[in-house]
Amino acid sequence: MFETILEALENFCVHQIRSPHKLSKDALECDTIIASIGIDLDDGKSYKIYLQAMPSFAQRVALALLEEEISDDETLQDMILETSNLVVGSAKVLLNEQLGIGAKISTPSCVSECDTLYDEFRCLSIDEDKIVLALKEL
Repeated sequence: MFETILEALENFCVHQIRSPHKLSKDALECDTIIASIGIDLDDGKSYKIYLQAMPSFAQRVALALLEEEISDDETLQDMILETSNLVVGSAKVLLNEQLGIGAKISTPSCVSECDTLYDEFRCLSIDEDKIVLALKEL
C-alpha cells in the first residue's frame, strides 16, 4: 500500500511539478503544512495518510498548478490539500489497475500535527523543498 502511494507522489512530482526529486528517510523539523486523508480499501483495511510539506514545497505546487509565484498562507494550505487529493486519487487508480483492489478516499483536511506513530514514511525533496508522506494503518 505504502509503495503505491509513494509511486503516486513521485508521479505527481514528475508530471505536475516537472522537477527531479530524491527520496530519503529524513524527518522535517521546521514549519510545515500538514494534510490528512483517509483511504478505505475494499478488502477491509483502512489507512490514514499524511502529507507534511514545507511552505516552499507548497509554493512550488502553487506555481505549477496556478502559475502563482507568491501565494498567501490559505492558498498554500489549499495546495497541500489538492496535492493530497491528486496523490491519493492516483494511488486509488494504481491499486485498482495493478492489484484489482477498489478503494474509497475521504476529503482531505489540514491538521496541526501528524500522528507520530505512523507505520511508514519517506521524505521527497526537490532541491531544498521537502514533503513527507506518512502512512498509518487503522
